[in-house]
Amino acid sequence: MVDAKSPNKQQGVGHELAVAKHLVELGATVCWPVGDNSGFDLISDWHGKLSRLQVKGSATLKDGSYRVHLKRGQGRVTDYTKAECDALVAVCPLGFWVIPVSKVDRDVLIAWPGIKRGKRPHYDRFKDGWKALRG
Repeated sequence: MVDAKSPNKQQGVGHELAVAKHLVELGATVCWPVGDNSGFDLISDWHGKLSRLQVKGSATLKDGSYRVHLKRGQGRVTDYTKAECDALVAVCPLGFWVIPVSKVDRDVLIAWPGIKRGKRPHYDRFKDGWKALRG
């Protein structure tokens, strides 16, 4: 169990709040489940369209990039499923990526400030993909 005062837990709550703030600014209503035992962190409601969101984040720039882990667990990692959440929202200082859970096909989202070696990042098409939540 993660201690509620641990740096990882506090950072996770900070990422959830950043996503919720952004959703509210875009016009959505945001709700939270009670407790930490659901497969999602928050729910967005856009005019009756509900989406269960799992928030994943990174605030650490390492070797020139941010690495957001999109799986659950440490050591033995597992995928999130459609039964648990509708989308993962990856957050780092470079922005937000809204990835439908069915489209998560890699363990990590890597975000670089600028383009790395002329390549388009794998999850780039989901950057600021809030429309997917509007229906």
